[in-house]
Amino acid sequence: MTVLPEPNVHRFTPDEVPRRWEIIEPLAEALDAMPVGDEDELRAFLVAWNEFHCWVTDHVIRVQTRTRTHTTDEAAREQFNYLNAEVLPRLTTWGDRLGRKMLASPAIDRLEETAYAPFVRQVRRDVELYREENLELERQINELTNRYNEISGG
Repeated sequence: MTVLPEPNVHRFTPDEVPRRWEIIEPLAEALDAMPVGDEDELRAFLVAWNEFHCWVTDHVIRVQTRTRTHTTDEAAREQFNYLNAEVLPRLTTWGDRLGRKMLASPAIDRLEETAYAPFVRQVRRDVELYREENLELERQINELTNRYNEISGG
């Protein structure tokens, strides 16, 4: 018998599903307000940011999967369209802001020689590549990809 791992306990995010930006935004703001002046603070910030990212991403993936596997589910399609138009662009902007916050931390150098090194490199690349004008293109790509998957049953 396969034993599944226990679900993570939410320490930073609520148990509520992040269906609306109004639920998500206060947590993004709380992350932005967290101190990152020393290594312990930076690690605590990264743990909270990871939980936040997983919390939102889990919901987005569930909605995408629902629209692809139940192509007549109008509620799922409406939720996907809302997430794609209103939430994902804002999350991308917040991701850039939080990435810049992390990279500006005086303790960032200490993390570059730990298991966080690949993540730090990825955030550096993301910050370098971020362009606000690309948000609309990303929204269109997500919409077309989701539509393709609905049609093809993928």
